[in-house]
Amino acid sequence: ELFATVRKAHPSTPIVVLLVHGGTLALGDIVDQADAILDVWYPGEEGAFAVADVLFGKANPAGRASVTSYRQTSDLPPMGNTNLYPNSGSHGITYRYFTGKVQFPFGFGLSYTTFNYSDLQLSSQTIKAC
Repeated sequence: ELFATVRKAHPSTPIVVLLVHGGTLALGDIVDQADAILDVWYPGEEGAFAVADVLFGKANPAGRASVTSYRQTSDLPPMGNTNLYPNSGSHGITYRYFTGKVQFPFGFGLSYTTFNYSDLQLSSQTIKAC
């Protein structure tokens, strides 16, 4: 209701949804109604400056989603369920085991620029695994 009220009051003004949180969310219809969504998690002490830089075009938000965003709260795992992986009592609760349709999958993200890589070089012929 809040979003619809703001949109009605300012129909031609772009509306950016700023998500400040610390866990998986169900975004619902807001995705279709907002002009943009900026997900900042816990932005920290300098977070307000970073958000302002993105909103005013000084920085390019090229990050990718570190979690899966679901369509509705009924898609979220129950609070307290920590059976992350399939076992005898659970099908697993991470995005890898979710069988429904998600809003944004892990790794999703857009950029507002183009990238061009050239003259790439490695510092060594071999690279050790982490």
